[in-house]
Amino acid sequence: MRALLHICNPHVHASSSRCFVPVVSLVLLAALLAASNLLYTTFPHPWRVFSSHLHTRSRRGEGGGCDIFRGDWVPDPDAPYYTNDTCSVIHEHYDCMSRALGFVTWRWRPDGDGCDLPRFDPARFLALMRSKTIAFVGDSLARNHKDSLICLLTRVAEPTTSWPSSKHTVYHYGEYNFTVASFWAPYLVRHEQIDDDGPAHTGLWNLHLDEAEDVWAARIPELDYVVVSASSWFYRPSMLYAPGRLVGCHYCHWVSGLAFGGRRRKEFAAAAERAAATGNARMMLMDTTEAMILRADAHPSKYRGWTPEKHFTLYNDCVHWCLPGAIDTWNDMLLHMLNST
Repeated sequence: MRALLHICNPHVHASSSRCFVPVVSLVLLAALLAASNLLYTTFPHPWRVFSSHLHTRSRRGEGGGCDIFRGDWVPDPDAPYYTNDTCSVIHEHYDCMSRALGFVTWRWRPDGDGCDLPRFDPARFLALMRSKTIAFVGDSLARNHKDSLICLLTRVAEPTTSWPSSKHTVYHYGEYNFTVASFWAPYLVRHEQIDDDGPAHTGLWNLHLDEAEDVWAARIPELDYVVVSASSWFYRPSMLYAPGRLVGCHYCHWVSGLAFGGRRRKEFAAAAERAAATGNARMMLMDTTEAMILRADAHPSKYRGWTPEKHFTLYNDCVHWCLPGAIDTWNDMLLHMLNST
């Protein structure tokens, strides 16, 4: 699941101040945006809960009668649109080009007569994003999505890079005064590791649900769009606090009365309504679930192995995506949503 936040920036010209936000698939983010102190439960299938509260046009990606999130993969003889030779940001984990090519020659086509999802047009995207800033917030999956965007844009422009680190990076396209930022915030909220092993040998974490991670939240006034995602980190054992009080836990069978169980649709609906009522954010869902569940072939595991130079080992990775590959469709969807608002 992906989410896009367009936060009103008072420094942006009035003609560009219309705010819209794709809804994230976590009740957590909705609560943060609404400054809510609600208690939360986990959602076995959160997209079902969220989509039930979204306006029809939001579910369709603001595309009118065509639901861009429902469809099928069809051949695309023109793909790929970049390679590991033309794009320097492709991490070796996602570089599958040397081992296979068949998985890249597909594109996503929505269901319905006359429905289509055009491939990403970098010139159009840069024109829409002139004098704006977009940030990708999350873990390595957010970085994977950001890298796809940077690679797709290389057909038109190359960025300069600042704040280079393994966790946070900023790319600037001077000709367009356009900035892409990437912030490492795997839980989106303030967190600390209290045990480096934990019950599942993946650590044990304290999560403060009412406090957004400062590395990105403090920069919201500078941002026009925020693409927020969350993935495998939320499966790790964690103790949940809001506000400052232990209200729940995950993977904590040893703690009675705190393990998550049900859903609280009304609480999410109220939080989402309060966020929308501020007039500073509009929420829409970018639902990539149906498209990506069909593309197990586009994960990098089967295309990579150990090399003496890179000390790289094969492991079963069902989270990340090859570049180029199926994840480029996320930017097809992103541009469609920007075009349609």
